[in-house]
Amino acid sequence: MKPLYVLVVAITICGKATFAQEDKALYQTIWGKDKIHLNLSIPFINYIYAISPGELPYEETGILGFSIGVNRCNNYNRFKSLQIGVTSATPPGESFPNSSGWEYARAAVSFFVSARQNHVWKRFDMGYGPLLSYHGLRYGMFNNELNIDSSITHNNWGLGGSFTAYFRVVYFLYAGVLYQPQFFSLSDSFRPKYEHMLSFDILFRLDLRRKEQDN
Repeated sequence: MKPLYVLVVAITICGKATFAQEDKALYQTIWGKDKIHLNLSIPFINYIYAISPGELPYEETGILGFSIGVNRCNNYNRFKSLQIGVTSATPPGESFPNSSGWEYARAAVSFFVSARQNHVWKRFDMGYGPLLSYHGLRYGMFNNELNIDSSITHNNWGLGGSFTAYFRVVYFLYAGVLYQPQFFSLSDSFRPKYEHMLSFDILFRLDLRRKEQDN
């Protein structure tokens, strides 16, 4: 068994070394001074937490969204990014009225603009920066047949922070987490107020400068 053990260890070490060299070569093709990337992402699973005036905190989870942005690299391990997007935290499926015509509204959306400083480490990159975002909610009972709407709506613009952590799956595909808390409400006289949006994000990062540099 000892020769077999030695062989397994040798193959593992060689495999890791080869992978490290390939990963380093790939790493250097993705990042570099003044390289520019187009970011297209799908915040696939989203969670929004918000507080309507005079109400208890409300939280909702749903799927899908879209964002677009750009990166500009400072060097091989730092880049700046600008992103604009929208996420939905409305549960999938259509709501139907009961026999009396009553329905329950469950809808939440977040619109955001963010700028981040990002740091790269091997297959991971993490970012942080300022955020401007909007949270819109509607929840509660309503009846269109009786023209009665007792649902609660919430619309809030706020300032906060944008924080990301991504893992590179393949050359252009990343998966990660987007956490964007609001700290001050612009819709309520710049009053301190905490709300947030948390997403599991699928990101496509396309190199806009690759062909130009390869020629």
